Amino acid sequence: MGAPYSRPSMSTPRLDQHQSQIDALIAAALAAAAPGPSLLAAWTSAASTIPDRGFGLVAVGKASISMARALVDQGNVRPAFGVIITPPDLDTAGLAALPNVQVLIADHPLPTERSLAAGHAALSVANRCRLDRLPLVVLLSGGTSSLMCVPQPGLELDDLRKLTNAMLRAGATIDQLNTIRALCDSTKAGNLALTASPSPVQAYILSDVIGDKLHIIGSGPTVAPVATAIDALAILKKLRLTRSCSTIAAHLRLAAANPVIHDPSLWSHTRAAVIAGNLSAIDAAATEARSLGFEIGEVKTGIDGEARDAAFAFVGAIRRARARSSGPPTAVIWGGETTVRIRTPAKGASRGKGRASKTTEVQTARGGRNQEAALAAAIAIDGDPSIIIATFATDGIDGPTTAAGATVDGRTAAEARQSGLDPEDCLLANDSNTFFAKRAGLITTGPTGTNVNDLWIGLAY
Repeated sequence: MGAPYSRPSMSTPRLDQHQSQIDALIAAALAAAAPGPSLLAAWTSAASTIPDRGFGLVAVGKASISMARALVDQGNVRPAFGVIITPPDLDTAGLAALPNVQVLIADHPLPTERSLAAGHAALSVANRCRLDRLPLVVLLSGGTSSLMCVPQPGLELDDLRKLTNAMLRAGATIDQLNTIRALCDSTKAGNLALTASPSPVQAYILSDVIGDKLHIIGSGPTVAPVATAIDALAILKKLRLTRSCSTIAAHLRLAAANPVIHDPSLWSHTRAAVIAGNLSAIDAAATEARSLGFEIGEVKTGIDGEARDAAFAFVGAIRRARARSSGPPTAVIWGGETTVRIRTPAKGASRGKGRASKTTEVQTARGGRNQEAALAAAIAIDGDPSIIIATFATDGIDGPTTAAGATVDGRTAAEARQSGLDPEDCLLANDSNTFFAKRAGLITTGPTGTNVNDLWIGLAY
């Protein structure tokens, strides 16, 4: 990855058509990450192992509806019972054909009582599979860790909420957050699969994790745990959250003092397959860009770190690709998942102040990682109107906002200043949504029904 592709033989893309070009690239990426077709491609080879009596179903995550609907549409063996756990505002049409399957609404990014009820329902389905000797089919996608939870003995739901909130505000990666969640939740770290044992477990996973790590996706409900309590404590210490998450820290210290050696053979009855991920979306977007006449300067997955820092690096990659170009406009496409670290500002400073949302207990700054990246990119390309950058969350939701991301060009920052809005101040305050809400640029799709991390598109004309 990273090497330029050959020059396409077609008309040259025009700058004044950049919005339709970005729309086409995003559409291609979302089509490649469509949960239904991706699931059916994997399901075809496994359906023959399902008995005529059916199977137990646990579908959970932002793509749970799409994945479950695909099983309905395929028309072969269907679930005998089960539960579909979904965030709010997704269309559940077509699921009436599954009369023995509950549809439960739960919450994200912080778990709630609805998430707790969903977690107990999932464990109940797994236990029934054990009693009835039926296979358990698990459909996992982004948001699973929050949508389904059952705190381990000694912990309460509020402990998991405080942990999630504190880690999000500290800019924790999904690997760090889910490493700790897995050790504090009875649905995770392989426990869902163990509850169904010895019945076979088949998991189909739409990956929202860089590197498609099975023990991190959804905090690994169907696979053997990898991290230890000592690892989790080290993460809390690194993020300076040991005191603010004192109950979680105490729970982990107790676990570290009484370690359990997990025998991998306990999960010999489970199988897991990643059906699509970030690379699927990136490759599809690159193919579409090439078909539009762009020279592909670089494609890259695995982007992480602070959103603003990664955005500055992205701009550098676009400029280098343009310099190497053999003539036609150039496209650079990156994917991954960055973070936004909210800092308490020093006296007289504005860094991290943000505008807290009144509708969520996350109390994060007004924006999300993609909007913050777009704002940082707008500052970096200020005065260069030939570069267009779009940052996009494939689930359609960027932070606690209704936007999925934003599009900027070399005029964005200057036009904002002329209207009395300072882009540097907004970036310092983690206030990207306010910046874009007062001018054009937000990408708004609503929930897409999938989630394979983020897609960043850079077009240089």
